[in-house]
Amino acid sequence: MILAEPAISVVMSVYNGGAYLASAIESILKQTFEDFEFIIINDGSTDDTLEVIRRYTQIDRRIIVIEKGNTGLADSLNAGIRTARARWIARLDADDVALPDRLGRQLTFLREHPSVLLLGTGCILRDQSGRHVREYEYPPGHDSLVHHMEVGGPMFPHSSAMFLKEPVLQLGGYNIRFLRAQDKDLWLRISEMGHIACLRKPLVGLRKHSGQVSYYDGIETQTVLDFSAIVCHFLRSDGAADPSLLDADTWDRFVTWTTHRLELKGVMQMSRD
Repeated sequence: MILAEPAISVVMSVYNGGAYLASAIESILKQTFEDFEFIIINDGSTDDTLEVIRRYTQIDRRIIVIEKGNTGLADSLNAGIRTARARWIARLDADDVALPDRLGRQLTFLREHPSVLLLGTGCILRDQSGRHVREYEYPPGHDSLVHHMEVGGPMFPHSSAMFLKEPVLQLGGYNIRFLRAQDKDLWLRISEMGHIACLRKPLVGLRKHSGQVSYYDGIETQTVLDFSAIVCHFLRSDGAADPSLLDADTWDRFVTWTTHRLELKGVMQMSRD
């Protein structure tokens, strides 16, 4: 039986995330807004991730599973977006949780503000045990959010994003050149097409734990690619070529140049301290 097109497609990619995956899945299944499909991409996990996902597919038919080899977050999310049937895509990482009214609140705002293509929210930071550490808010309006990104300020979390599918498909989805900062790059590109916004209210919980990627490779890659996304944005705004869309050698030279500039300004040293 073919189900009716849902209002929202929730897209989650997971790689060896079995430890916290159940909490993330349940936070979506317990949403007060129920008209969604839940696309979970198993990105070549070698732990019990697939077993956890399969348990939930037995109890909720809204879950759609994509199994694939390990190709990284950006490529996996693109696979999920291509599969999605809804107009709106909601993101959630496999170690975070959505508060019960998250989907409903975001969709209501987006329906009331049709010029907004991307909407984030505030967040609650939690430690490895799930204890509340602190809350974060972000600028609410388009201009302030774009400026915040352009000067390297922290942006609303990837797990809080809800965006219109069609413009993102037109942009080619997430840029797989960005092994980190995929969201920053995409948010900037969306902002060049239409409006972005953020709800101040925290509607997602972020879990910080020792299994996250940043614990293994530090934050240097994140720092370099974050600033690379900003420079690419300014180049596009000036009508120049975007290095992330050119050949691999050009991209590698551009990332090397960005790293060198950050080293000269002392940014890389600050990221190591």
